[in-house]
Formats: sequence, C-alpha cells, structure tokens
Amino acid sequence: MTTIRRIFTALIGVTVLLGVAACGGGESAEDEARRTMDSVLEQMGEIDSSLPESSDLPGLPDPSDMSGARMEAEFEEVPGVTMRFVNTYATGGSGEAIDVYWGRSISTGKKIMTVPFATISDPVPLEIESNPMLGRSDGEDELVVSFYPEGATEGQPLGQNTEVLNDGTTRFVSVIGATDQTDRTNAAGASTMLGKLDGITEPAPGQAMVVLNDVGVQAIDDGDFLALSPQGQCDAWDLFSDLDDVDANTGNLGTAYAATPGSVEVLASDANTDCATGLAPVNVDIADGGLYVLYAYGTTIADRQLLVLDASE
Repeated sequence: MTTIRRIFTALIGVTVLLGVAACGGGESAEDEARRTMDSVLEQMGEIDSSLPESSDLPGLPDPSDMSGARMEAEFEEVPGVTMRFVNTYATGGSGEAIDVYWGRSISTGKKIMTVPFATISDPVPLEIESNPMLGRSDGEDELVVSFYPEGATEGQPLGQNTEVLNDGTTRFVSVIGATDQTDRTNAAGASTMLGKLDGITEPAPGQAMVVLNDVGVQAIDDGDFLALSPQGQCDAWDLFSDLDDVDANTGNLGTAYAATPGSVEVLASDANTDCATGLAPVNVDIADGGLYVLYAYGTTIADRQLLVLDASE
C-alpha cells in the first residue's frame, strides 16, 4: 500500500514538472520530468508483475475454467428430515414430467429427481444450501425447492416451495399442479402446496384423517369443487375442522375429513350433486388414527383420478 501511495505522489510530481516544462521552465526541467516519469513507469511495471493471478487467490476460480460453467451451490442433508413429491402437473391436455431441484434455480441448484406425471415419489433426505454467505440473517435453516419442466436447462421455475425449518417438522410432502393459464397472479402457470405430515391434530379414538387435495385439478373448469365420502354413503364423513378442535392442525395438506376405519371405497364427488357425479372411487385401507392423503389429478373433468398417499407411518 505504501508503494502505491509513493507512485501516486510521484505522478503528481510528474504532472507539476511537466506543467513547468510546458510553461518554458527550460530543458533541464523537461529532462528531469522525463526521468521521473520513466522511474514511475518502471515501478508500476514491477508492481504489476508482482500481483498474483486471479487463479492464485483463495476462493476465486480461474476465469479460464469458467466458460459455460454452472455456479452450483453446495448442499448438505438435514438429519432426520425427509421430503417427497407429488406430480399432478398437466397442460395442453396431457400430463408432464417434472424436474425437482434443491435451491432457487437450475443454475445454482441441485437436481433431486424427475417425477413422472401422476406419481408420488419415495421420501428423500432434505438438503439445504450450506453456504453461510447465503443463509438467513436469523440463522435458521430454510427449505427451498424449485420445479421445472423435464429437461429444462434454464429459466424461471414453474413453482417453488420455501419454508423455515423451525417447527419440528421432519416429514414434508409437496404437490405441483397446473393452474388456470388466465390467472395473471401466477404467470408460471403452476400451483404448489407444501404439506407437513407431522404435528397434525390426532383424530378421536375410532377415527382417522382422510385428506382431499385438489391442486391437480385446479386448472380444470369446475373440476376442483369436490367432497369426500365412502362409496354409497354420501356426506357420511364430517369435516375435521367441524369437530371439537375448530383450530385443528391438518398439516396444510388439503380438506380433511374424520373417517371411520375399515377397507373403504372412497369417492371424490363433485359438490352439490349428492355424490352422483365424481371421480372413480379408490380403495383405502383406513386404520384407526391413520393419515391418508388423496390427490386428485387429470386433464379434463372426464379423466380425473385419485392418487393415494398412506402417511400413517
């Protein structure tokens, strides 16, 4: 730093000397100015040659190695925390496979998996960015997941989940589905819902919780106004929130019902049709105290179906 300051001072001196020479200060002054300038340039050359290359600086990549490189962030597992993904995303009359990434973008994220349409993935260990420079100011860990069409290599995600990991949840499940393309509040055309399989309010003895999730049919006109009931027993199940626990925690999974255990043909019917019109029923082996999530999906009213997630374990 001292050398640079000395050079700067010398440059000022050169400027003054050159100014004097220009005003007719004589040949000796001009020669002195030239000699001073030559000395300054020589010192500057020495300093320039002594500076380290960018590749020698700690933590900085060599620019020659960065052509087309992805600046991928580093991720680390959160012990004991898992996440699974449900793909109900359909556009243009057909279902689409979805690529899922830890992180906020393809360029910096880490690909987890490709989830085919109408599929519930197995649980995977949750991973978060490990770069302390990108962490939250409060020091808490944050779940960040981004969803892209299969094969995408750039661009904005179709949807994204973020959640601060501060409530003891260890099992997450996220569903992605299409949304109405005319909905300008969601330009990406996708809707996601992050559910928590822990900490829900326990059903009363002799009951279970069965949840209907309609994210996968929200883009179908009049296709998401559904209710659950056992086949042939219309409106037999009460809404979970209508029971004694008005503020019951249903894990942000969907509309929850208090169901009777047994091997049950479950019907998701269009509301206000007395269960006469709806999706094909699915069999669910409901256990006392269990948790079951039924994901509705499809491309039209006529082809809607249900995926069943047994989250009792």
